[in-house]
Amino acid sequence: MKPHALLFPVLLSFALLTACGDDDSFIPKVPELPGEVADMDELKEFECNDDLMGEKVYVRDLETDYECDGDHWFETIDTGKSSSSSKKTSSSSAKSSSSAESSPSEKSSSSAESSSSGKSNSSETSVSSSAKSSSSYTTPLLSHCDIGTDENCFKDARDGQTYRTVKIGNQVWMRDNLNFRTGSSSCYNDDTSFCTKYGLLYTWATALDSVGEFSTNSKGCGYNALSCRPVSPTYGICPDGWRIPSTIDWSILFGKVGGKDVAGKALKSASDWLNDGNGTDEASFTALPGGRFEEGIFYLIGNDASFWASNPNTTTYVKLVDYVAMSDDLDKAADYQTEPYNKRYIRCIKIDTAQTASSSSITSKSSSSEYTPYDHKNDLFEDSLNSGAYKKFTDVRNGRSYYYLTINAKDGDEDVSVTVMAENLNIGIDVPGANDQSDDENIERYCYNDDTTNCDKYGGLYQWAEMMQLPSRCNVDACEDLIEENHRGICPEGWHVMTYDEYVIVLTANKEEKNIRAISFGGDNLTGYSLIGAGHNRNHQFADLDNMTFWFYPENGTMSEPSAFSGYQLKSSAGMDFTSSRKSYANSVRCVKD
Repeated sequence: MKPHALLFPVLLSFALLTACGDDDSFIPKVPELPGEVADMDELKEFECNDDLMGEKVYVRDLETDYECDGDHWFETIDTGKSSSSSKKTSSSSAKSSSSAESSPSEKSSSSAESSSSGKSNSSETSVSSSAKSSSSYTTPLLSHCDIGTDENCFKDARDGQTYRTVKIGNQVWMRDNLNFRTGSSSCYNDDTSFCTKYGLLYTWATALDSVGEFSTNSKGCGYNALSCRPVSPTYGICPDGWRIPSTIDWSILFGKVGGKDVAGKALKSASDWLNDGNGTDEASFTALPGGRFEEGIFYLIGNDASFWASNPNTTTYVKLVDYVAMSDDLDKAADYQTEPYNKRYIRCIKIDTAQTASSSSITSKSSSSEYTPYDHKNDLFEDSLNSGAYKKFTDVRNGRSYYYLTINAKDGDEDVSVTVMAENLNIGIDVPGANDQSDDENIERYCYNDDTTNCDKYGGLYQWAEMMQLPSRCNVDACEDLIEENHRGICPEGWHVMTYDEYVIVLTANKEEKNIRAISFGGDNLTGYSLIGAGHNRNHQFADLDNMTFWFYPENGTMSEPSAFSGYQLKSSAGMDFTSSRKSYANSVRCVKD
C-alpha cells in the first residue's frame, strides 16, 4: 500500500479563505504532514497531538509506517511495501498477540508465515487502543525457565517471575530483560504482549530507584542526572541480590567475549534481528532487538538492543546518562549517552556476597601478623587512625578486595582526614608495556615486566589518560575542561583519584616522610599507608621495581610537552615528592573515598 498524502480539513479552509481574498494574517498556518519522510528525525519535527490522531507516515529508512495516537508516534505494520522491505514486515508482525513469544528461543509459526509472504493478517495492522491502557496493566508472568529443574533459573520474589541467568567470566547476568512493573515503565508500543518477550522499558530515574527518589525530588533528577548521583553498588529496581550494571561492568563483559568490536555478535540472539543482523549468542546472553522509547516515540524494534548503565556520563553534558547498545548492522557493541527521561531495557547483574561491606576491622593496636597487605615495625600511630584501623572492601567490577584506612592529621589547628586505599589499584585488560593504552572502550593496565603476578603484588601501572578515564588523546592534549573535582577516573564507584592536597594529609600524619612506606620499601609504615616500590613504565620501558614508585595527580603539569603533576618516593632517601611527568608514562594509582 503506497503511503498516501495526509489531508487536513484546515487546509480546505485555508483555500476557501484565500479565494475570498481575506487577509493572510488571519489564516491559520498549519504545516502539512507529508505521507512519507526520510528518517525518524524528520518525523519528530511533526508533534503527535490530537490534531494528528490516526494519521500515518511512512519512514523510508526504516521501511515502516508510523501512526499518531494523539500523544506518541507508534510503529505500525507495513502491509504493501515492495519485497525490499519484507524484513521490516516480519519484525512488525511481532506486535500481534498471536505471534507474541513466551520464550526467546521459540518462534511463532504465524509470524514466520507473515515474514515469508510479506503479508500480515488484519490483527497485525495496528496497535489496539485497549492494549495501550496502562491503568489496567498486569505484568505477565514470564515462562523462561523452571525454577525447580533449571539451576540457571532465578525467581523474583516480588512478583513470581522467573529469569534465566548466565555466568560469563566472573560475572553472573540475567539472560532476560527485567520485567518488573514500577514507576515510568512501558511495554513497547504500550502493548503488553511485547513485555512477555522483551521486558519493560524504563527511564533512567526509574531504573535506579524503585521508590522514586531520582524521578521526583526537587532537584529534577529526570532532567539533570548529575544532581542525583547513585550510590555504589546501585541496586535500583533489580531484585534482591542483584544490581544495575555500570559501564565498567559492561566493559568487562565485552572484554570477556573478545572486545567491543565483536561483542555485539557474541551477545546478540541468533534470531529476530533484521537485515541479516542475527548474532551467534555464543555467550548465551541472548540480547533481543526490543527497540527503545526516545523523544516520545517507540521505534527500532528488530534493529536495536539498548540497556541502561548505572552511572551518569561525566565527560560530556551533565544532563546525559550512559547506556550500551547493539544494532542489526554492526557486530560491535558501543557506549552512548542520552537524556535520562528516555527509556531503555535493564539487564541486572548478580551481587557477589563477598563483594559487599567491609570485613571486620582490625584495631589500631594490631600486631604485624594481623595486617595482610604489608608489614610495619611498630604499632600504628594511634592519632592517625579512626577506630578500627584497617577495613576491607571489594571492587565489584572485577571482584578484587582492597584494604583501606582513615588517616587523621592537623592543618594548623584544624583537624583533617583522608580515607584512602592501603594498596595500589589493580584493574584492567593486560596490554604489553611497549604499547600505549589507547583503547578508549576498555580499561587497560601494564603489569611490571608484562608479568601478571606483579600486578597482584604491586597493582597495575596506568598512563595519565587511562587513570583519568579520559580519551587517550588526553595524553597529548591538555583536556583541562574534562577534569572534575574529585575526579573518579579509574577508581571504583564512590572513590576518586588521590589529589595532591589529600596526599599532603597522609604526609602530615607521618611524622617522618619515610613512615608512609612499607618495611620492604625502606620505611616503618607507622600510618599503615603501605607505600611500596612498584616501579613505573617510562618511554615504554619498565624500571625501578622495589626501588622507586610514582603516581599521577589529576591535574596538568608544567613541562613544555604534555605532562601531568606527579609524586614519587625513593627507597634510599626521602627524595622529592612533587614533579611533572609525561602523561605517556605509566604509574601506580591510589584511590580516596568520596
